[in-house]
Amino acid sequence: MPDAQAAELAIKFEDGTQLTRREVFSFSGNSVEMLAQIQAPTLVIWGTHDRTLKPSSFPPFVSAIPGAAGHPIQGSGHQPHIGRPDEVQNLVLEFLKSLEG
Repeated sequence: MPDAQAAELAIKFEDGTQLTRREVFSFSGNSVEMLAQIQAPTLVIWGTHDRTLKPSSFPPFVSAIPGAAGHPIQGSGHQPHIGRPDEVQNLVLEFLKSLEG
Protein backbone atom coordinates (compact mmCIF):
# COMPACT_ATOMS: atom_id res chain seq x y z
CA MET A 1 0.00 0.00 0.00
CA PRO A 2 1.51 3.38 -0.96
CA ASP A 3 2.30 5.71 1.96
CA ALA A 4 -0.33 8.26 0.93
CA GLN A 5 -2.99 5.56 0.84
CA ALA A 6 -1.85 4.17 4.21
CA ALA A 7 -2.18 7.64 5.72
CA GLU A 8 -5.77 7.81 4.47
CA LEU A 9 -6.71 4.43 5.97
CA ALA A 10 -9.40 4.81 8.62
CA ILE A 11 -10.69 1.28 9.22
CA LYS A 12 -9.34 -2.16 8.43
CA PHE A 13 -11.66 -5.13 8.99
CA GLU A 14 -10.62 -8.66 9.93
CA ASP A 15 -11.54 -9.91 6.45
CA GLY A 16 -8.99 -7.50 4.96
CA THR A 17 -11.56 -4.97 3.72
CA GLN A 18 -10.35 -1.42 4.19
CA LEU A 19 -11.98 2.00 4.17
CA THR A 20 -10.31 5.37 3.83
CA ARG A 21 -11.44 8.40 5.82
CA ARG A 22 -12.98 9.82 2.67
CA GLU A 23 -15.02 6.64 2.08
CA VAL A 24 -16.16 6.47 5.70
CA PHE A 25 -17.29 10.07 5.98
CA SER A 26 -18.85 10.29 2.53
CA PHE A 27 -20.97 7.22 3.30
CA SER A 28 -20.32 6.13 -0.26
CA GLY A 29 -20.83 2.59 -1.42
CA ASN A 30 -21.29 0.13 1.38
CA SER A 31 -19.44 2.06 4.11
CA VAL A 32 -22.54 2.27 6.34
CA GLU A 33 -23.02 -1.50 6.12
CA MET A 34 -19.36 -1.99 6.94
CA LEU A 35 -19.52 0.32 9.94
CA ALA A 36 -22.50 -1.72 11.14
CA GLN A 37 -20.16 -4.72 11.36
CA ILE A 38 -18.00 -3.14 14.05
CA GLN A 39 -18.52 -5.16 17.21
CA ALA A 40 -15.94 -3.57 19.49
CA PRO A 41 -16.94 -0.92 22.00
CA THR A 42 -16.46 2.36 20.18
CA LEU A 43 -16.13 5.96 21.34
CA VAL A 44 -16.17 8.67 18.68
CA ILE A 45 -14.99 12.12 19.76
CA TRP A 46 -15.08 15.11 17.43
CA GLY A 47 -14.66 18.87 17.51
CA THR A 48 -17.63 21.08 16.75
CA HIS A 49 -15.35 23.46 14.82
CA ASP A 50 -13.60 20.81 12.72
CA ARG A 51 -12.71 22.31 9.32
CA THR A 52 -11.29 19.05 7.91
CA LEU A 53 -14.41 16.89 8.34
CA LYS A 54 -17.87 18.36 8.59
CA PRO A 55 -19.05 18.11 12.21
CA SER A 56 -22.51 17.25 10.87
CA SER A 57 -21.09 13.98 9.50
CA PHE A 58 -20.27 12.60 12.94
CA PRO A 59 -23.76 11.83 14.34
CA PRO A 60 -24.64 9.59 11.37
CA PHE A 61 -21.20 7.99 11.63
CA VAL A 62 -21.77 7.22 15.33
CA SER A 63 -25.29 5.94 14.59
CA ALA A 64 -23.93 3.54 11.98
CA ILE A 65 -21.78 1.72 14.58
CA PRO A 66 -23.87 -0.50 16.87
CA GLY A 67 -23.74 0.73 20.46
CA ALA A 68 -21.17 3.43 19.72
CA ALA A 69 -20.90 6.41 22.02
CA GLY A 70 -20.30 9.81 20.49
CA HIS A 71 -19.30 13.04 22.10
CA PRO A 72 -18.69 16.43 20.50
CA ILE A 73 -16.06 18.71 22.04
CA GLN A 74 -17.56 22.19 21.92
CA GLY A 75 -15.30 24.76 20.28
CA SER A 76 -12.60 22.26 19.35
CA GLY A 77 -11.22 21.73 15.88
CA HIS A 78 -10.02 18.63 14.07
CA GLN A 79 -7.72 17.42 16.86
CA PRO A 80 -9.56 17.70 20.17
CA HIS A 81 -7.01 15.38 21.81
CA ILE A 82 -4.44 18.14 21.26
CA GLY A 83 -6.59 21.21 21.84
CA ARG A 84 -8.58 19.83 24.78
CA PRO A 85 -6.50 16.92 26.14
CA ASP A 86 -7.99 16.95 29.66
CA GLU A 87 -11.55 16.81 28.34
CA VAL A 88 -10.70 14.01 25.91
CA GLN A 89 -8.86 12.10 28.62
CA ASN A 90 -11.88 12.33 30.93
CA LEU A 91 -14.20 11.11 28.17
CA VAL A 92 -11.95 8.16 27.39
CA LEU A 93 -11.61 7.22 31.07
CA GLU A 94 -15.40 7.44 31.57
CA PHE A 95 -15.92 5.28 28.48
CA LEU A 96 -13.42 2.66 29.65
CA LYS A 97 -14.98 2.58 33.14
CA SER A 98 -18.39 2.02 31.54
CA LEU A 99 -17.00 -1.15 29.95
CA GLU A 100 -15.98 -2.66 33.28
CA GLY A 101 -19.50 -3.87 33.78
